[in-house]
Amino acid sequence: MARHRSSVRRKLSGKFFNFSPFRENADTKVEVVVKPIDDEEAIKLGADLIADVLLMSLMFTYMFYSLYLRRKKFNDLCDRQKEREQFILARLEYLEAELRKLQQAGTIVQ
Repeated sequence: MARHRSSVRRKLSGKFFNFSPFRENADTKVEVVVKPIDDEEAIKLGADLIADVLLMSLMFTYMFYSLYLRRKKFNDLCDRQKEREQFILARLEYLEAELRKLQQAGTIVQ
């Protein structure tokens, strides 16, 4: 019964308060049991871990490269759109200037 109360008190003190006096009141006993494994199992686990890490790094690299390409394509599209807009505005200014010249010359413009 005492173990349960102390563990509940410790869990609550860790969740709500982070003060050392609450942690000192907790009487907990932790026993760690490490089961030894064979060398072959350790090598297999290590190889699996390395394979998983390589696969995850490849996946993240592909994902970030894909995002980079998508962003680059979007920026190129925006640049082309701005260039086209500037070309159209320059052409419009030129046509307005030509229209003003014709109006000043007295030519009838319809």
